[in-house]
Amino acid sequence: MLSSLYISQMIDYIDGIPFEGPAIDPYIDGTLSVLSGSEFTQVGPFAFYSCSTLEAIDVPAYGAGSQAFENCTALSEAVFNNSNYTYIYTSAFKNCTSLAMVSGRLYNIYPNAFNGCTSLMSLYISSDYCMLSNSNAFANTPIADSTLTGEFGSIYVPFSAVATFQSSSVWSYFSERFVGYDFNPPISGITPTLRDMVEQGRSAFTALYEPSASVVGYGNTLFAGTSLSLVSLPEVEAIWSGGAFGGCTNLREIFLPKCSVIYQAFQGCGALTELSLPACEGIYDSAFNGCTGLQYVSLPSCRYVNFSNWFGAARNNLKAIYCPSSVVYFGHLAGMFNGCSNLSFFEVPYMGTVSSSMFTATGLSRFVMMSGTYINTQAFGGCSKLTELYLGYYNNDSTYSYVIGIDYGSTTFALGGTPIQSGEGVIYVPSTMLSAYQSDYHWSSVSAYMQPWDPETYVPATYTKE
Repeated sequence: MLSSLYISQMIDYIDGIPFEGPAIDPYIDGTLSVLSGSEFTQVGPFAFYSCSTLEAIDVPAYGAGSQAFENCTALSEAVFNNSNYTYIYTSAFKNCTSLAMVSGRLYNIYPNAFNGCTSLMSLYISSDYCMLSNSNAFANTPIADSTLTGEFGSIYVPFSAVATFQSSSVWSYFSERFVGYDFNPPISGITPTLRDMVEQGRSAFTALYEPSASVVGYGNTLFAGTSLSLVSLPEVEAIWSGGAFGGCTNLREIFLPKCSVIYQAFQGCGALTELSLPACEGIYDSAFNGCTGLQYVSLPSCRYVNFSNWFGAARNNLKAIYCPSSVVYFGHLAGMFNGCSNLSFFEVPYMGTVSSSMFTATGLSRFVMMSGTYINTQAFGGCSKLTELYLGYYNNDSTYSYVIGIDYGSTTFALGGTPIQSGEGVIYVPSTMLSAYQSDYHWSSVSAYMQPWDPETYVPATYTKE
């Protein structure tokens, strides 16, 4: 039974025509699930058309030909690891309804390339620019239509290229989908060693220790649903596999001291109570969605974290979140921690805007906002223990003369129902900005409770587990 196809350097081209007839039957009608290779450079037109069992692609091809993977309904991940550029030709992935992630140094995306990919939530373009022949390339995808999944998909590009893509006329329809992304380490593909281990006995796993692997690559649900209680991967630098450990309901400990990137890996791990990732710089999408037992989160190096997607139902038991680095993206967080009465520690000083009702009725007693622009409606409403609010400079720039804004309406006041509002707390503002804050009408109702401080003296607080 053929379940994977690895193409070595001996073959540099796959085309639909040579496989016509009996030779194509094992691929289309058989059990091919993984397509990988080292040096072949092109997948031609119709090469894997309607291959209903193909699940993952990891190839260095510089082109996916017209309709090459059309109607591959089980295909969920496609990685093109060409160091130069890759072309996605007309209808190359049309109607690949399970396709959730595509990555590559893309150069041109042709019409209908992803039309009908109703699960496509993440497109990673590592090149500084990619041409788009027609916006219908993303017709009937979450990138164009949020009603398909309940939210829009994202297009990840290098941080330095976000403005270029957003200002391009051909990409104008998708300008709000672009997210800056650090492609170091680069997205890589399937890790055969780990895949082989799973195939030898999935249900028998209670602990995973792999001392040499550097990447948990793309491949469908590598360890999903197993009995793992411990995962120790001391040398792994990135986990790219969507759902790699999803549904491991007994998982209580993970040891990933060098891991810098995690993508959709631990959904539904309800027994996981603590998350400590000292080297992690980015956590993407729904990485920990459904981890309902999660209480303590420590991410001292993290610069990209989208809490709006990856906490989900996990937030209700949260007690402490520590993320003191200069965060460059924090997600859309309106109401994200609303009602989390157990959340008493939140050290994320560079998150920017505090969204509406973000911390309503939480157990916070102290909040530090070193960099930002605005504190929105009811952001801390009903926080009955909040007695200290530390403010830094507008956009973390001491040369600005602006104060950080705040909603000051009688029913929407961001500090409504806190001890600060009643004079039983303190608002610390930069000493050079004290008079500006006290005279600003947005802050007038609490101006008497302000004291000066020097943001340069800020040292992140630490927490002690109960």
